[in-house]
Parts: sequence; structure tokens; C-alpha cells
Amino acid sequence: MIVNFSVKNYKSFNQEVNLSLLASSLKETYALPSQAFSDLTPDLKILPAAAIYGANASGKSNLIDAMSMMKFHIQTSLAKDNVLDKIQVEPFRLSTETVNAPTEFEISFVVKQKLFRYGFLATKERVFEEWLYEKELKERSKEKELFYREGDTLHYHASLFKVGKLIHDQRLAKESVLILTLGYQLNDELTKTVMDWFVNFNVLMGHRYDGYQLFSLTQIEEDTDIAKDMKEMIRYADTGIQELSTAIILNNPEVLAHHTVFNGNGESVGDYMFILDKQESEGTKKLFNLSGPVLNSLKYGQVLVIDELDAQLHPNLMEKIVMMFQDKRINTHNAQLIFAGHNTNLLSAQLLRRDQVWITEKNKYGATELYSIADYKTSKGKARNKEAIEQNYLDGKYGGIPFLGDLENFLEQYPHEQTATGQE
Repeated sequence: MIVNFSVKNYKSFNQEVNLSLLASSLKETYALPSQAFSDLTPDLKILPAAAIYGANASGKSNLIDAMSMMKFHIQTSLAKDNVLDKIQVEPFRLSTETVNAPTEFEISFVVKQKLFRYGFLATKERVFEEWLYEKELKERSKEKELFYREGDTLHYHASLFKVGKLIHDQRLAKESVLILTLGYQLNDELTKTVMDWFVNFNVLMGHRYDGYQLFSLTQIEEDTDIAKDMKEMIRYADTGIQELSTAIILNNPEVLAHHTVFNGNGESVGDYMFILDKQESEGTKKLFNLSGPVLNSLKYGQVLVIDELDAQLHPNLMEKIVMMFQDKRINTHNAQLIFAGHNTNLLSAQLLRRDQVWITEKNKYGATELYSIADYKTSKGKARNKEAIEQNYLDGKYGGIPFLGDLENFLEQYPHEQTATGQE
């Protein structure tokens, strides 16, 4: 489970921003029941879901892209010499102080009863700093430094990060290669634990469906346990689909959606199969593509991050997906859902607490700021329990919505078609 993610000097982020999944000391009268928390220690109550709202171009997608970029570099840094020439970071370009400065990523997460904190500082050409810490999930336990890299110097814990000696003595770390990735290649058990967590850290960008579309198709092809749940989810979602199967059509694997055929008396006389990707609605395709990652994350306790969750998805379906992660009877393995979108129905459904709702907003310098509604302060103080969160958000009380005054002025000045009256 993610405890915190931070990024600095990446795309629209200038100063460091932090997305926290730690539950604050709110006294909500609705939404998340106490048993829904992952209560790992008395001081570590982790939320199962977080929502990110904001105007277009405010930085929602950039935050999720930062998570994706961090994972991508961790998994591919050893391939830089023969696949990619540069580290794929992009600094904040609207300031002379950041355009040539390194980008910073850091993430804290829980795996195997330990809290890890990992991060790195890099430009397109090289990694400047990198660090990994761990902490036992026990009261009064202290964080231990496993390794800290600064330039060409590597400090490491002799007993907990034993592969550090080999990397240090033989100078194995190259400028663009991460120590974490290198340790994994050298079969170090500690870094394997961390790397395995990142493998199961799934980030789905709203405009790139190929990855999870293929995952869902593969589940149906192989008739896995997940596939059985996917079929049930699609059937109960009132899509009209009674069964899913696969076939090779024009040399491509396709998912077939089975629909019931009725005679003139309303009796079932068979079924007809549509090619899901070509003949079903965009909403049905989105639901199918999401069903695999959602159910897989719940089954194995993984983190799932989705950009534009609400795109092409009915609000009720979106709400049900969030509810699955919030319900401890379904989410039995501490899975997490982090998503971005515009649909505010969830805010009025009393499904999310104030510390689960995050806002992105650009300041006058073009940089994205990130804050939760629970922490947002006005002249009247912080947001209060029982507030009409959806209406307050749409009214701009928390920020994060587009200012449309200039657009309204444009519409007033836009040439209008003159309607002739009183003419024959």
C-alpha cells in the first residue's frame, strides 16, 4: 500500500507536492467506516482510495504520469545503454531555476510488514541521488538507511544491504542506472522485495488503454479465476452481455460478447456474438478493459492508479468501482485505488472522506499545487464535517475549477447571427 508519493520539478510541478494516503484524525459522520482502514499500527492508518480533481490542464494527469515515469525508469534503467539514450524526465520549464535542475521522485509504501521509503533525483543524463530506507511496522521502531547514493559515492548498510559492497567495490553503478535496479539484477533479496512491489504498482493512463486491454483479453483467453469474476461483473453491470469468449479474427485475438436473441414471443432462441472492441459501446469497452485490473488488484492486494476513471463510464459504475475498494468485505487484501477525473457525483454520494479528495490547481506562475480538502483553509477555517463537498467544489470554494469569466466575455463578444424580424 502507498503511504505517500511526492514529486518535484516534473512537467507542471515546480515545488514539491505530496499525495498522502494516511488517514487524518477526521471525525466524519459518514463514508469510510473504521474497519475499512488498513490499521497496520496504531499510528499508521492507510486509506484504501484517493480521488484527484481539478480543472483541465491543472496537473491531474501529470501527477499520475509522474508515478508512471518513476516506475518506468526503475524497471528500465539497466536498458538505457542499448534502448534509450536519456532518462525520460521533463523538468518544469516555466522557471529559469528549474529548467536545468534535476527531477525528484519519492514514494513510501508497505510490503511484507515493513514501511519502505525510496526515491531518486535525476536529470535526463544522470542520477544524482538515490535512497532507500525501511522501518519495521512496530511501535517505536526507527527508520534504517539501507543505502544512500550521492553522485559516485554509495553509502550502504553492511548487514541489511549486503550487495552494496559489491556495487561499491567494483563501481558497478553507471550514471543513468539506479542502484535499486542493479541490486535486483544481482539477485539481492531486499531489492527483489522492493522491485516486486513496483511490478504490482499498476498505473493506467487515460489516453493509453493498450496495456490493460491486453491484460483483460488475456484473462478471458486463459479462462483464469479473474476471468470468471470479470464475466460476472460485466453481466451484472446491465450491459446485455451474457457471456465472454475469444476468437482469432483476421489474425488478431478478439473478445466476443454474447447477447441473447429472442423470437417474436419474447423467448430466448440462442445468442449472437459481437466483437467487443468493434461493435460494443465505448462505455462497455471501458468497463471490460478496467474489469481485469480492478479485480486483479482486489484479489492480490495491489495498488491501482487510473487517470480519467470517469471517461466513458457511467457515474453509477464509477461509484461501484470505488465502493469495491472501500468495502473491507470485498477488499480483503489491502488493495488501493487512486484515480483522477471530473465527475463530482462521488463527492455528493458521501463515499469519500475529506482527506481522500485532492485538488490540483495552477498558481499564477503556471505551476501545479496539490492539496486535500481536509487541509484546505479559507478565511473561515478548514473544510468542516457535513459540508456539501460537491457543491462547494463546483462553486470554487476549494479551488481547482476553471475560471470562466474570460470565456463568458468572449462569448458575449462573439459575432451572433442576426435574426431578421418583421420581414416578408
